[in-house]
Amino acid sequence: MSGYAEPDRPQERLSDAEREEAVVHLASARAEGRLTAAELADRSASARAAATWGDLVPLFADLPRVAPRTTPPAAAAAPTHDLSSRMAPPSWAPPHRRSGDPELSAAAPATPRA
Repeated sequence: MSGYAEPDRPQERLSDAEREEAVVHLASARAEGRLTAAELADRSASARAAATWGDLVPLFADLPRVAPRTTPPAAAAAPTHDLSSRMAPPSWAPPHRRSGDPELSAAAPATPRA
């Protein structure tokens, strides 16, 4: 997508998440003083009712270009490698589990019973 005002595929249907993202960008425009509260309410309602990317064009035509996200936030922030082997056991773990020695960590220590 090149932006809300000039989508690459205006006939493509929007997802619920894409509609809500558009509303977030409209709210940002309100926070910057580019829209009045009434304009935000009208445009937000229209964005939530939009079926295609083309339906969003008039809502963003007079605003600075904002490109929609192409990847979901969770996917963009996901780690690319496993760090679990480098993580220390939590401080509340019993001492035999904090030692890092696999022999000691495999079984609980024997405690004499009185």
